[in-house]
Amino acid sequence: FLLRKIEEVANHLALFSEQYDPVWDEQLGNMPQAFTHFGYLQAVAALQAARREKKPESADGGGALDAGIAPEISAEEILSQLAVLLEDVHRREHLDGGLDYDSLRQSEFCDRWGRLEKSLADFDTQGLEGREAQLAFWIGLHNLLVVRGVLELKIRRSVMEVGRFFRRMRCRVGAFVLTAEEIEHGLLRGNRPAPARLLPPLSPGDPKLALAVGSLDPRIHFVLFHGTRSSAPLVPLHPERLERELDKAAHSLLADSGWLSIDHTSCTIHLHRTFKWYAEDFGHCEDGDLRGLDPFLTQEEDRRFLEEKAAVIQVRYAPYDWRLNSLKS
Repeated sequence: FLLRKIEEVANHLALFSEQYDPVWDEQLGNMPQAFTHFGYLQAVAALQAARREKKPESADGGGALDAGIAPEISAEEILSQLAVLLEDVHRREHLDGGLDYDSLRQSEFCDRWGRLEKSLADFDTQGLEGREAQLAFWIGLHNLLVVRGVLELKIRRSVMEVGRFFRRMRCRVGAFVLTAEEIEHGLLRGNRPAPARLLPPLSPGDPKLALAVGSLDPRIHFVLFHGTRSSAPLVPLHPERLERELDKAAHSLLADSGWLSIDHTSCTIHLHRTFKWYAEDFGHCEDGDLRGLDPFLTQEEDRRFLEEKAAVIQVRYAPYDWRLNSLKS
């Protein structure tokens, strides 16, 4: 487990630098550093030698323990562990969207996360059968990584306090180490670039692309949590009722004037900044084509108004509030 934790701090080429800062979760000094790799390889070789010298025996004198194979962890078990953690966080979220991080720090969240992290390292994602299970898993894991980052990095005012925050938050899932950014933009958005970035998070041919969740569903933006006052709230998702939960999250947020409101008098539509950053995901609504919003309009009057005024309606995007969504921010 310790060697796997060390691997998680390597860069995208699996290289180590001279030093590592555990507070800022960042490699420092010369890159790459030969002595760091030498020490790591020595540790791996020593572990393998120790395992060869003393193999544990199972009751029948062989089997999984002899081979050093970890017991298989089912998708149901992983999803259950995710759900427990997400429900715990969700209970600490207040009506105004503020999250009680201080309470989380004093709870069993970190211990439970540690147990989940160990399970994830031995988990084969092929056990996630169906799109619903995949979406619930990856969205839930992304959101928990953000919460974990706020706690571990002791964020007080904004995730912007830490450079490349969403790239630094990572964990191992089976054979792969994935960052929050790779999960959101690489797996959930079909490997599209994050806002203000030119390149997608995963390079062509990257084996992580095999984990991607089929076609993009724009409703993911209503349940992806980013730890800010303007982000969507953290919503526990369950594969068996995922469609209803995504629809409910979308309609709940869009009923809030901070996400979407139409002023018929001034012929203006006010949108959350998400619709600008992810215009492609919503059918290019940034370019004046607002048809991508049609599935999310609950009032027939608004739907007809947009259709009639499409050529002249003004679009206004609300500023994004990067402050931490804590009770004291």
